[in-house]
Amino acid sequence: MTEITAISKHVRMSPRKLRLVREVVVGLPVELALAKLQTLSKAGVKPLIITLKSAIANAVNNNKLEAGSLKVKNVLVDEGTRMKRQDTSHSSRAERGIIQKRTAHIKVILEGENG
Repeated sequence: MTEITAISKHVRMSPRKLRLVREVVVGLPVELALAKLQTLSKAGVKPLIITLKSAIANAVNNNKLEAGSLKVKNVLVDEGTRMKRQDTSHSSRAERGIIQKRTAHIKVILEGENG
């Protein structure tokens, strides 16, 4: 069994939104995982599809595996850096807050059999 990974860093989306979607694909073959992701209407679907396709391409091109033999072993979603912005919706300076724009790191781990 060979493990293939793909990583997307600093994805401009909250990790919470991505974790809702990751539960759908863990343990499935890659074709079924892509089909299920494309039918969902969640915000975290698009970055996860991009990372999953990258992992499939890594397996096919670098490790000479067939796409039909691949299975999603795990999807890890970690918190990335936070961009901080000042809230300018209030007039006085003391009442302004800090808005935190969250980012995420996605790591897709595929499992495949050699030939």
